[in-house]
Amino acid sequence: MKRLLTILCLVLLSSCSPPDGPYETFHDNGQLSFRGNIVDGEPNGLFEYFHDNGQLEFRGDVVDGKGEGLFETFHENGRLRLRGNNVDGETDGLSEYFDENGNLTGTETYRNGELVEENNNP
Repeated sequence: MKRLLTILCLVLLSSCSPPDGPYETFHDNGQLSFRGNIVDGEPNGLFEYFHDNGQLEFRGDVVDGKGEGLFETFHENGRLRLRGNNVDGETDGLSEYFDENGNLTGTETYRNGELVEENNNP
């Protein structure tokens, strides 16, 4: 899912060619939809997406147009949904999944973008 959001973000930004600097978009209801930074025409730095109710939906860093480091997605109620890590644009290491009440529901382990282990909690 995170990879899909990152790809969508990069495609949208490259097709729009926003100016360098801070960049924001808004939902039809006026709530902030997206906030990020553009450097030399490329996404760079912290990127955040928001649900139309104003709650944070996704947060992660982009370096040289690729996801890098910790990323998190959130349920509409604001609780953590997924926490994982990217290395050079690929999911790498442990990813943890949570339900809307904040309970851990499962984990996945990735190596260079490939799923190597999956554990679902009852």
